[in-house]
Amino acid sequence: YDKDEPPIPIKTIEKYLVEKILKKKIIKGKPYYLINWTGYDDSYNTYESKEKLIKDGFKDEIKEFENMV
Repeated sequence: YDKDEPPIPIKTIEKYLVEKILKKKIIKGKPYYLINWTGYDDSYNTYESKEKLIKDGFKDEIKEFENMV
């Protein structure tokens, strides 16, 4: 580390958090969930595949939703 050298920028990844899963639907045989994102109003709700949500670390949220329906 050389204090006279400028810092090297690090690419940051914005992480979105699931506020609530609102509903589930099947698209081409695969489950998708309507997501309400933390800090965003309903106009930003999106359908996301179960596969993507699990990959992004939201397995517990899916499980919680499935136990409620």
